Amino acid sequence: MIAKLVTWGKNRQEALQTMANALDSYVIHGLNHNVPFLRNILDHPRFKAGDLNTKFIQDEYPDGFSRKYLKLTDSEVERLYASAATTFWKIRRDLTNRFPCTVCVTFDQKTREVVVKSGNEVTIDGKSISFVNAFERGNYFFDTVIGNEKAIVQLIKRTSHHLVLQYKGIKYDFEVRTPREEALQQYMPQPEVIDEESVLLAPMPGNIFSINVREGEKVAQGQEVCVIEAMKMQNIFYAKKDGMVKKVYVKQGDAVQAEQKIYELE
Repeated sequence: MIAKLVTWGKNRQEALQTMANALDSYVIHGLNHNVPFLRNILDHPRFKAGDLNTKFIQDEYPDGFSRKYLKLTDSEVERLYASAATTFWKIRRDLTNRFPCTVCVTFDQKTREVVVKSGNEVTIDGKSISFVNAFERGNYFFDTVIGNEKAIVQLIKRTSHHLVLQYKGIKYDFEVRTPREEALQQYMPQPEVIDEESVLLAPMPGNIFSINVREGEKVAQGQEVCVIEAMKMQNIFYAKKDGMVKKVYVKQGDAVQAEQKIYELE
């Protein structure tokens, strides 16, 4: 157990919102955790209404929790586009230090133009999205506001064009460019697309303490497949789905870097 979270409020709704904000503010790297599952439960209509019994999880998640339960609304997608555009503007002020500034944001193979009107406000298709707190160095959280709806978005990783944002415990990848860079992107070689359900990537630098699968072997979801030793701690990793091991890229004792491939399923 990483932590125990308890919240309270004037009523159930206020207590649930406080708990949601707290879960969205957890910063956990290098370990698997159940924040996405807990956030999904908090959004469930039955849980919000207090319509609960001891079979709630069995009834509502009969096959276990998976990404099929994670459906972003249009408003949530716009919130993420806005967060990505604002982050890019603050990182690349040398190229974009003017208002209004148009930023091209690609998410889930769809590119949209976002207009950054100020460091704390953007528009998407005419809809205004503001930020109470926007990304600054040392602060990796966005308190986003659309109308009266507030939510927290967390910046996990950034490079010049690639951003990873976390929303409700789930990580989402974005590509962000100026309009000129976007126009030239068609001439650039495309990076390898990795299915993270089938490929295990090392989340941090370390050493392979043990590798518990072999090529041609069947693995089951939740099966221990690898232990990486980092900073004098042993981190256990589990298969994210059932499958046949296609390739093992490391052996016991190997040093690995962050995002290096460990194994791949067919």
